[in-house]
Amino acid sequence: SYNEASLHFGISSYYDGYSNGQFTGTIEDIRIWNIARSQSQINTHKYSTLTGSETGLIGYWPLNEGSGTVLHDKNSIYAN
Repeated sequence: SYNEASLHFGISSYYDGYSNGQFTGTIEDIRIWNIARSQSQINTHKYSTLTGSETGLIGYWPLNEGSGTVLHDKNSIYAN
């Protein structure tokens, strides 16, 4: 279902008073699934590049554009 709630990657919408809420580290890509994935599935494919048409994948941002400030969803269902 659709709603207008904010979704944040790499930053928390919650401020704890000790940090600015930013993630310290690197994010290789972002994948959103509408099915539960087993630990084995996650471990097997966590370093794989996806095609964007995998069953249950509803959002995929490989974060490899190289420049700019816009990310494009590579999921074939919703890709623009």
